Amino acid sequence: MGRHIVPFLFCLLAVSSSALGEPVEVLETDVCVVGGGSGGVAAALAAARSGVKCILVEKKDLLGGTCTSAYVCHWGPGPGDDFAREIYDRLSKLPDAVGITRDHNDDRKNGSFGLWLTTPGLTYEETLSHCDLPRAEQRGVSFEPEAFHRVVVDLLEETGNCRIMRNTTFTESRTLGQASPGRHRGTQRRPIDPHKGQGIHRRNRWSAALPGRRLRDHARPRPQEPLQ
Repeated sequence: MGRHIVPFLFCLLAVSSSALGEPVEVLETDVCVVGGGSGGVAAALAAARSGVKCILVEKKDLLGGTCTSAYVCHWGPGPGDDFAREIYDRLSKLPDAVGITRDHNDDRKNGSFGLWLTTPGLTYEETLSHCDLPRAEQRGVSFEPEAFHRVVVDLLEETGNCRIMRNTTFTESRTLGQASPGRHRGTQRRPIDPHKGQGIHRRNRWSAALPGRRLRDHARPRPQEPLQ
């Protein structure tokens, strides 16, 4: 999300903890990121570090998406520096939290899942090049899922601008007011009553990316626009 968009975002959230009509907590924020996977964490961290207030909503207990919840606690060659390097550096300070790999064990070759074998002496820089390398020479990064979660939570909380809402389900959204022509490309939305069931009522002037989330009832496929 570019810096020129962030100041124009305004969100009003109403969260209900049950379907029994309990009092609703109303939250005001500049940016709301729905989905705490890798993309959602990066979006929330970028927004929070730019100085705006941010709320990150994740339905599971751990941040990281498939990194922490789907046996994908390994990234292949080439993620580069910036956030990826920062996360790796923090993981490397925790005991047995991360390592550089070049092969997996026999169980992995014979089945769907298995253990990646870390190799002492390999460096993070060796994982950044892979385009012209044979597979035997490619390197990757493997990490403990819970350690990854702890690190990204620390990064977000250190900004002082991000509220993390785990075990929270995003259900609906609606747009209030006049959207700026040419900027807002929203999907069909219908109003919800935040007093009925757990959910979030959200208001903003601009459309926002919702990484890793499928919005019930209104996230319908649209024809791909031709390239200009």
